[in-house]
Amino acid sequence: REAHFDATGDASLISGGAYSRTLGFWFQIQWGPCIVRCTRLPLADPLYIHINTLEFLVLILEVTAVVQCLRDMTDEERQSLFPAGFPVLPILLAQCDNKSALSWLL
Repeated sequence: REAHFDATGDASLISGGAYSRTLGFWFQIQWGPCIVRCTRLPLADPLYIHINTLEFLVLILEVTAVVQCLRDMTDEERQSLFPAGFPVLPILLAQCDNKSALSWLL
C-alpha cells in the first residue's frame, strides 16, 4: 500500500518532535522536569520512564497532528492533496527510529 502522506518524528530524554512535509506541520515539545527526572531513575523504580515510551508518545502526537491537519484542510487543500477524492482509509507513513514504538502503534 502506498501512503497518502508521511510524518517523521524522534524523541530524546529531554524533548521530542515531528514534522510532515506533505501536510506542512511540525512540532517540538520539551519534556518537563518531572519527566526528565523519571528518565534518570533506576530501571527497577516504578516511576522510571523508558526512551521507548517517549518515542511512542511522539508517534501518538504525530497521529494527532495528522488528524488535526486533515480536519483543518480547506476544500482546495484537500483537492490538491487528494485529486481522486478523499480516501476512505487514509494511510500515514509514520517514520521513526524506534522499532518498539512502531510495533506498539501497529
